[in-house]
This record gives sequence, C-alpha cells and structure tokens, in this order.
Amino acid sequence: MMNDLKKFRLCAVGLFAAFALAAHGASVWDENTFQAEKLGVVKDIKPLLIIRVSTVDGCHLALVNPSATPGLVAVMTDAQSDPEYEGILNRTPVFSADAKHLVYAARKGERWFVVAEGKTGPKWDLILEGSLTLNDDGTHLAYVAKKGSDWFVVVDDKISPPYDEISNMPVFSKDGQHVAYAAQKNKKQFMVLDENPGPEYDFAGAVTLSPDGQRVAYVVQQGGKQFVVLDGKASPNYGGIFYESLQFSADGKHMAYAAERGTNRFVVVDEKSGPDFEGILKDTLRMSRDGGRLAFAARKGEKVVQMIDGKPGPEYDKLEAVLFSENGQHVAYLAGTEAERFVVVDGKAQEAFEEIAKNTLVFSSDGQRVAYGALKNGKYRVVVDGISSGEYDAVGVPSFSPDGKHVTYRVGKSEHALVFVDGTEVPGYSSLVCEPVFRKDGVLEFMAAEKGILYRVTSKAFLSNP
Repeated sequence: MMNDLKKFRLCAVGLFAAFALAAHGASVWDENTFQAEKLGVVKDIKPLLIIRVSTVDGCHLALVNPSATPGLVAVMTDAQSDPEYEGILNRTPVFSADAKHLVYAARKGERWFVVAEGKTGPKWDLILEGSLTLNDDGTHLAYVAKKGSDWFVVVDDKISPPYDEISNMPVFSKDGQHVAYAAQKNKKQFMVLDENPGPEYDFAGAVTLSPDGQRVAYVVQQGGKQFVVLDGKASPNYGGIFYESLQFSADGKHMAYAAERGTNRFVVVDEKSGPDFEGILKDTLRMSRDGGRLAFAARKGEKVVQMIDGKPGPEYDKLEAVLFSENGQHVAYLAGTEAERFVVVDGKAQEAFEEIAKNTLVFSSDGQRVAYGALKNGKYRVVVDGISSGEYDAVGVPSFSPDGKHVTYRVGKSEHALVFVDGTEVPGYSSLVCEPVFRKDGVLEFMAAEKGILYRVTSKAFLSNP
C-alpha cells in the first residue's frame, strides 16, 4: 500500500506556508495534509493529444499516445493504457461532465467504431467528428455514423433509420432520459426527439433541451423566414435568430434567445419580445438559474451597455462574459475601454488591467466571493475579492471550496505549473498536470507528474468539518 501512497514532506518554506494557511482558518499543513496516489508511469511519453478535465467530481487525464509499434496509437486514461488501434478520431476522447466516463472513436483497417468502458461498438465507414456526446453522468452515449451513403444516429445500442444528413448533433437532457437531434431526408429537415420525428422544414437546427428534458426548442427556416419552435409551437417569423443564444433556465421554466427583424435586434423571453437595440453582442445573453434575472450586452451607437433585468448600465467600449452567481443574487461581467479591462461586480468596477484572463471569472457557491486572473505589466495576477496578488507567467481557473472559505488555482512560473491555496503555494510538486479543484465533497484535488510518475493529489484539510 505504501508503494502507492506518497506523502508530502514539508521543507522550511512549506512549514512557514502552513502557518500562513492557518491564518485563513484551515488546519496547519503537516506531512499528512496532502496525499498522492500513484496512478502510473508517464515517463518518456510524447502524446499526440492531451485532454485534461477538472470538475467538482475530480480530475482526470487522457492521452493519445504513439505506440512502440509503428502506425499504431493508444488512449491512456490516468496512466492506464487501452488497446492499440490504427487511428483515433479527431476531437476524441470525450469525458462525461462528471469526468467519470470516457469514450472515443478508433479505427482498424478502414472501419471506425466507438470504444466505451472498454467495449467496442458496431463498425462504420465513418464516424462524424465532434458528434460523440455523453449525458452528464456518462450513462448514455450518442454519436453520428455513416455507412455507404446513409447517415445514422446511434443512441446507446439503438441505431436510427437512415438519413441523408444530420444537421444538428445529438443533445441529451442532463439525466440522459431524452435525446434530440435534427436530420434531413429528401431535402427536408426535421427535429427528432426520442426517436419521434417532427414536422418538416427547409432548415432545422440549434436544438436545445431543458435540463429535465421536458421541453425542447429549435430554430427552423421556411420560405426564407426563421422562427423558433418551442414545445411544438412556432414563434412569430423573424429575419434571423442568433442560434447560439437559445437557452432554458436551469429549472426549465423559462426560455430566452436573441433575434432580429430588419435592423432591429432584441431579446425574446418566454415568447415576449423586449425593446429594440442596434445590436446584441454575441454570447452575452445569460439567465440566472431560476430564470428570474436576465442579462445581455447591447450596442448603443459606438458604445455598448450591459442590460441587467431590463436596466442599462454605464456605457463602455468593450463588454464580454457575464456571470450570475448560483443563487442569482449577484452578477459580474467583463468591461473596458480600448486601453484597459476590468470586472464589474454588482455594479461596482474593480481594479483595471491590461486584460482579464479568458474564462477565469468565477463566483463562490454562495455568491459572496469572486475570483479571476488578470494581466498587468506583462505578468498575470490572481484577483480574489477585488485584491490582486502575485506575478506569474500564466494563471488557471480559480476554484472555491463549497463553503466559500478557500480558493485554489494554478499558476505558471518559468517552466513550472504550481498549485496555490488561499495565496500560499502547495509544496512538493512543480509539474502540475490538471487544474486544482475543490470537489463537491470539499476535498481539494489535482494531478501532478514527478520524475515520470503520475499522481492524484488530494487533501481533506480544507473541509468545513474535516
């Protein structure tokens, strides 16, 4: 057992850091604070593809590696290698949202097949890139495949009737009990929900399911005009619909999207159109989880304004991602001028930077704290609750503990990737493989490689009641 368990030994610097951490309310770091499970040997591997995932369910790593046998490749998951194949499909492997399941498409000879849980599926002439999808817990699988001139959708072990084309990849409800996609037959397109085809149109796509799968919306075009079909009912005709904007609230009770008619742009919520704007910025429409709050960025002349609950904010040169806290009580977004960027939290602008690191803005689960990465004077800093610290070559996505008391993140220094918790470096490893994350059970987890060995590192020291 001890061969598979490595414990951190603290140096003097680490011991000093332990007392610093204690000031934040956590246990003092000692030799038992962090434990690292040996996963396997990764020395001398030069992967063709690396996929890293860090979720509230933990961290996992998938590699597509060249084999010692010329012309063959193999998928390695958390240092455990699968059989060798002649090819692995681009944009695979794919993890489920909880990172506990992995699937990929492989080739032997001229035939392609899906590998899931170590089992191979039926053989096809082609499997469509980007089509492999799993529901959140990985219990259901769907993909698009071709045999001869016909296309098929495979859902678990069921193969659909043949189609001329698949115009929208399969999408699952969160529990995997419902699946929808759009297909084409005889030059007409239609949405298929749970094997049941809907009406035919000139175009059908942007299929969106509510999280519980009880509601479905999609965009169609007929006679040169577009409209949204929501729960089988067609909206008014629009000149255009922003496909990526279609979304349900987390409880499935509300539906929103952006549309246009002539030169006017507007947002539709629960089938009611809002006021007209000169433009709606792409990928800025967001609803709170309960659908009670709505935010999007709108163009106003040469400026842009953040609309929140129907009220415009200040005018800016730039507006980007908007984020509601989980309880919907707080909202943050990225704004700026031509020269600087900053985060606005509940209407208050924080410190200005050269840029805000992409996709790093996060709230704690209770919405009381916010963190992100930012660039200043050519170095990245980590900003927590409006206070910036450190100077790094790179920063990762921060992760708050479930109780919001602690925050962890990855930083890059020279050629090393390090883990920090509450502003203090975790000693012992200098080669981080996956982003550190607080799991939903409160355990801190990350993956690291040291001297060719891959480890999963965990700590219970930051639990509310460890």
